Amino acid sequence: MKHSLLWIITVTLLTLTGQSVGAEVWRIASGSWPPYSSPNIENGGIAVAALRRSLKIVGVQLDIEYMPWPRAKLLAKRPEFDGYFPAWPEEVEEGFAASKPVAMSQIGVIRNQNPLEWSSASNLFKRYKVGFVRTYDYPVDLQALFEKHQEQADANENERELSRTLAAGRIDAAVTDPNVLLHTAKELGLTGLVAEKRILYRKPLVVALTQKDGYKRKLALLNQALPLMTLQQLYCCPLLTD
Repeated sequence: MKHSLLWIITVTLLTLTGQSVGAEVWRIASGSWPPYSSPNIENGGIAVAALRRSLKIVGVQLDIEYMPWPRAKLLAKRPEFDGYFPAWPEEVEEGFAASKPVAMSQIGVIRNQNPLEWSSASNLFKRYKVGFVRTYDYPVDLQALFEKHQEQADANENERELSRTLAAGRIDAAVTDPNVLLHTAKELGLTGLVAEKRILYRKPLVVALTQKDGYKRKLALLNQALPLMTLQQLYCCPLLTD
């Protein structure tokens, strides 16, 4: 009788603290990409928090491991991982399956204190030196501009390097998610960086699930719990060209 009572008390306490006995756990590799994902932000970042809420609906606990983005995509191939997050659809590599959108990010233009005059993305590259992050899989239109304007396109290893390069005036503009670069600049104590009002793309952030045994069930389970994104949320502000 005492053992039964102790078991009931234990289960009750676990329930009250938001834990479940024998709950399914998904181990996801993640890059530190604040404010969307970061171990230094409350709830792990806004995209991670959204994913955690959705998985909780279907009784799944989320175990996030933060690391550099290239390493996250590499380690996610190991059997102990279930995938990587947050990824743009272009970043879902072979051997992985993309979920429905978990949250939305964007790609825009950030400048330093010197104003920019540009009418399109291609016009921007013709007139200015533009930085980007080499480890990102940008939309194909932007990738084509990086290739076409190699003398004007400046590749950086990560957002921290890109922020410093822009603040130092070694480039005129940066193409990335403005929220991420400005958040990173603030962490580094850099000032004077401004996001242009025009947004080039709104980009869904998806989970790249490893295609191992049982992944189809997991994909269906996650997609069932994810919020429905409207067309306006998914598609906005197509890349302008001359």
